Amino acid sequence: VVLVVIIGALLVSGYGLDIVKFGIERREDGPSIDIVRQILNAIKVIIVTFVYYLVPAIITWLLHALLGRGILTSIIVIIIGIIFAFAQFMAVCRLAKTDSLGEALAIGEAIGDISKIGMLKVLLTIIAVFIIGFIIVLIFILISRLNSAIGGILLGLFSVYFIFFYNRAIGLLYSDA
Repeated sequence: VVLVVIIGALLVSGYGLDIVKFGIERREDGPSIDIVRQILNAIKVIIVTFVYYLVPAIITWLLHALLGRGILTSIIVIIIGIIFAFAQFMAVCRLAKTDSLGEALAIGEAIGDISKIGMLKVLLTIIAVFIIGFIIVLIFILISRLNSAIGGILLGLFSVYFIFFYNRAIGLLYSDA
């Protein structure tokens, strides 16, 4: 059962990367299912995400070791975390566009893409997508209070479609870079 869940999650993640690519290309159709390619894409996304969160983790550790756990350290850590979260967001788009781990792991270039698109536009897109998702989840939670089976099924289906919606939105956003 765990293996099925892992493979399913990898497929959804890999398919999501294809959706980002189609969004960047502003294609109207959907990507075809290619299990091997999509699992490999998901592994690439995991590698990119790991690298982009490893760097701020190391910086955080160093800052805590050198400066302690004061308010200044916390502010610096939060700023670095936000910068790398946005950079990781752009890195996934770069991966989708180029299919190259090297391009995706070019941290400076990913940060540069944020300025090309505009920080405010990136932030507003992320906020809008999550507000839409939050409202729909609330509706499904209310439905699940009436009927837990139907609510659970709807919430499970929505989770997958939300991932696809999110990936399409970031692909379209990145197409402006």
